[in-house]
Amino acid sequence: TAAGQAEATGRRRALAAAVRLMDRGALRVGGKEHSGQLEAFGATTLQRRHVEVQGTEVRLVFRGKSGSEWDLTLRDADLAEFFAGVPLTPRTAPAVCYPVKSGRRKEWRGISAEAVNEYLTEIAGLEFTAKDFRTWQGTMAAARSLARSHRAGATSPEAVRIAVRASAELLHNTPTVARESYIDPRVLDLFEKGRVMDLTRQPDRALLALLTGSDGDGD
Repeated sequence: TAAGQAEATGRRRALAAAVRLMDRGALRVGGKEHSGQLEAFGATTLQRRHVEVQGTEVRLVFRGKSGSEWDLTLRDADLAEFFAGVPLTPRTAPAVCYPVKSGRRKEWRGISAEAVNEYLTEIAGLEFTAKDFRTWQGTMAAARSLARSHRAGATSPEAVRIAVRASAELLHNTPTVARESYIDPRVLDLFEKGRVMDLTRQPDRALLALLTGSDGDGD
């Protein structure tokens, strides 16, 4: 039915919005165990009170895992358009949601972390999870920092400390967690051998080329 198709389209838009939040903002996917017990939030559990839209900018202010305080502004027209279409109230209702017709009424339904991971696997065509975004982003932050340090002639131990700290700050983690769980160790090993990513290239391609030893230009 037309209503069913509209609901399915709305759900996919909500899933895409959650993925975009993780991609652009390095948010965790979120889960009930975080939002309920620890009052921590992620892409799927953000509440409407956490989101403010101003033009093409989306400001997110919320508490993340382990009590980390997030205050992040994303300049993203697509996300701004999505959130502008979400009701402002109830303030504690899910921010990432989609409309569902219930008789003559329209209700708004949130999405789950499991649904996001299923969506990622579907669109990527391979096993891919929300955590992979943060792993890539944490590795990227470290790799870019190491490349800048290499260019400036910084010493190895100090350069590594700075890189790990850059990754931790982006992810709102401790340096220990960032290094052990999110930074690809190959980036650190390659730096010790004098190999860093090319800062003049498109970042994703440059990091892929560094990690695989390829030119990164293949399609």
